[in-house]
Amino acid sequence: MADNAEFQRLYRDHTLGPSVRPHVIPTASEARINYILVYRGTFNPPHIGHLNFLTDSLAHAGPDLHIIGALFQPSDTRWMAEHKTCDLMLSQETRSRLLSDDKRIPDSVLALSPDRGCFVSSLMEDFRRLHVRVRFIQLLSAETDLDIDSGTQNWPAGFDGVLINTYGRRSEGTFSQEELQQEPWIALHKPGTSVHRYHRMSANKKGAMKGFMRVITRCENEMKSKISSSLVRNWARTKSVEEVAGSETFSKVVLSWSTLMHDDTWLKWLRDRPAEWEASISQQERARLDQALKQAWDQEQRNFEDE
Repeated sequence: MADNAEFQRLYRDHTLGPSVRPHVIPTASEARINYILVYRGTFNPPHIGHLNFLTDSLAHAGPDLHIIGALFQPSDTRWMAEHKTCDLMLSQETRSRLLSDDKRIPDSVLALSPDRGCFVSSLMEDFRRLHVRVRFIQLLSAETDLDIDSGTQNWPAGFDGVLINTYGRRSEGTFSQEELQQEPWIALHKPGTSVHRYHRMSANKKGAMKGFMRVITRCENEMKSKISSSLVRNWARTKSVEEVAGSETFSKVVLSWSTLMHDDTWLKWLRDRPAEWEASISQQERARLDQALKQAWDQEQRNFEDE
């Protein structure tokens, strides 16, 4: 089918090139609306929590959504420099490559090429001339500051749907179970210990359908994560390059850790640590970070042992 071939060419042009793992360019259906899930984040560095968040969301998004692929979109380096305060800034290319090369990531999940800043807008423009119906869903965590009662006012630009997964780190801004169940949301499944979803169609000023929002929750069995990029960075700062490379826990927690260990930015950051930083870290603090990283990995294992 010519339109599908053109769709695949456009899709491939916007994602990272050949890597150490096979990539599957999705095949779009003419009969259904084809959804692509987009996971934006800093991924500085990527870790197993990012991977689990994405794969769990894909698994529980619902069979009525014909999701044919997913994309990681690391924040660009300039945006990070303006909005993030941390002393390690892996380049966007490095973060994309780490995500693209990790063999634990499903073959149908790709990382966006760093030179494709406004990919959603450009891809949608390209897709308009095809007969293949392609829509984009943004994947968000429940920590996102999104007014669930005003979906049309705060809708992420360029997306036709929003998928919120309550699995993840918890913070004061995280939606409560009550907030996620209040009107005007309609429950697609009865609340219980299993995954259930909420769905709302949003309309623009002309009354046309704008998109949907769906929330994946687990009620009292809701999964939580202790892993974060800042934990990974703080742990690494207390170690030598050799200790980082030899840590089994670190290799499990960080995506493409062997690739990362050969990254100039990461190695320079580890080797150029100020003397006062190392001197300020006590043996107790080192032990606490060791325990925190191990607990984070153990928690991640428990989260998915029954999946």
